[in-house]
Amino acid sequence: MASSDVMDLIPDVREKFFLVREKCLAQGVDILLYCTLRTLEEQAILWRQTRKLADITKQIERLRKIGFGFLADIIIKVGPQSGNIGKHITNAYPGASWHNYSEAFDCVPIVGGKPIWDTNDFRWRIYGESVVSSGFDLASKLKTFKEFPHSQFNNYSNSLSIYTPEKIYSMLKERRLL
Repeated sequence: MASSDVMDLIPDVREKFFLVREKCLAQGVDILLYCTLRTLEEQAILWRQTRKLADITKQIERLRKIGFGFLADIIIKVGPQSGNIGKHITNAYPGASWHNYSEAFDCVPIVGGKPIWDTNDFRWRIYGESVVSSGFDLASKLKTFKEFPHSQFNNYSNSLSIYTPEKIYSMLKERRLL
């Protein structure tokens, strides 16, 4: 199960999360932090749940070809996952999510301790504005896969597109995530 512990975020992200929460509270909106760190294995499970075997095999081959064999191995290691083929839970395979590096968090506005999942509710706008004004990238602004709860420190959608396999491996080892 992914972590919801703010202490699992890297210090810069943790500090900015508190700023986001403070800005939301100043406007009368409480938020629930429900995802911080997600392990590579958890990411692989989520990613595999809605994928066809042919797509999984293709991604494994692609990762090996570009030097991320250690991530391909994780997809294989978690094995088949049950889920409905179709609407994806995540587009991020292991290593492609900033959650895997403790540099992203997911929140939902709450009222009386209950989450407000209707993204048309005004509280989501306040949350989004607080995220952006605190220096984060907001995934609800993405054109293809809008994810309203997701905020990340880095404005690149995929860490594998900017870092070498050696850098990714090093970051994961340094943060004791691999």
